[in-house]
Amino acid sequence: MPALSRLPRPSRLPLVALALVVATASVTACSASGQSRTDACIVVAQSLEAVQQDIADANTALAAGDLDALSQSLTAAADSLGERAGEVTNAEVGPIMTALRTSIESVRDAVAEASASDDPEAATEAFAASGGDLQDAAVRFSQTCGG
Repeated sequence: MPALSRLPRPSRLPLVALALVVATASVTACSASGQSRTDACIVVAQSLEAVQQDIADANTALAAGDLDALSQSLTAAADSLGERAGEVTNAEVGPIMTALRTSIESVRDAVAEASASDDPEAATEAFAASGGDLQDAAVRFSQTCGG
């Protein structure tokens, strides 16, 4: 198993980026029919607030090199988002909730790959690839729901 300390610092950025989006999310705008964008954004923002501790725990585990704890925290975050996903019926915001959940799952899966691989470069690439999806989802949320 590669030492997490051999992974570059940028591997930690996706989790930090999501934590920042959670901390600064503001919700505005409406749509004319069905669930309003505002209501959908509120559900997503509340969901992200609910997983903020899981994300903080994941960051702590990442810094400590504890891949098992990191995986558990990311699984808890993804599961929590998945439980609330059905509450987001707005066609514009629903895919963002799905993208946030699946990108957290991708980061978790990259952690599993990293812990099973003896190739630090492959683990780094997996972190970077999955982290990009998480950052993209966080940016989409901010652009769609932010002020």
